[in-house]
Amino acid sequence: MARSTPRQMLLMACLLVIAALSSVAPAKGQGVISDLSKRDVPIEWNFTGTQILIFGAIEASADDKSIADVIIVVTGPRRTILARRKSRVAGIWINTVTMPFKKVPGYYSIVSSRPLAKIASNITLAQLGIGLDALAHHLAIENDTPNATNLGIFSKAVIRILRNEGLYREEPDGVKIIDKSLFRATIGLPANVPVGEFHADIYLFRDGSLVSAQSQPLHIEKQGLERFVYTLAFEYPMLYGIVAVMLAVLAGLAASAVFKRD
Repeated sequence: MARSTPRQMLLMACLLVIAALSSVAPAKGQGVISDLSKRDVPIEWNFTGTQILIFGAIEASADDKSIADVIIVVTGPRRTILARRKSRVAGIWINTVTMPFKKVPGYYSIVSSRPLAKIASNITLAQLGIGLDALAHHLAIENDTPNATNLGIFSKAVIRILRNEGLYREEPDGVKIIDKSLFRATIGLPANVPVGEFHADIYLFRDGSLVSAQSQPLHIEKQGLERFVYTLAFEYPMLYGIVAVMLAVLAGLAASAVFKRD
């Protein structure tokens, strides 16, 4: 029989504690208790991505026969993105339309116990802003560009690009519910994940209705050499440029010296 790893043993212990806490909750409780395997993710020069485990317990009365579903949405720091459309002008493809979208999540991952359409109605999901379709709609209606047209097409294009980069993800069966009382899900963070403040929103649905929600913070930051270079580039851009030019000159001189020897 294979031995359990320390991580698996820790997870099991946490789940047992959460289950014990939920068992002493009031009989009419309909909430959700959750936690993260880690809240701080360091990014160093050799960072190739990592995973975050989100787990918890579902509170319910003993006679509750409703169907429970869990949706987890992990959102990263927001930023402004420029969407551009190219058109052929005089035989040359050039950018003819530029559309700015503000407060676009740099990372968006949604996992659920079932496909979203089977958990709640489109209206409910849209009101809560859950799902990539709801996000695209939100980005479109929040755009304040004067006389803008085809906002829906541009917002969906932004999401498609971020999805291709691995920063936007959907996993309809990513949440595993155990014995109708415990749940767990694994969230993948790619190597190009942005740094900053994240939050994981955990939603508990019963028979299509939202009954409880909880939010957990997550912090991702660069450390070591990565942090030094990042800080230098964004807080001291002029100094960063000077250093970059000097390094390029030194590299050129070194290469020239090597070729002369040969």
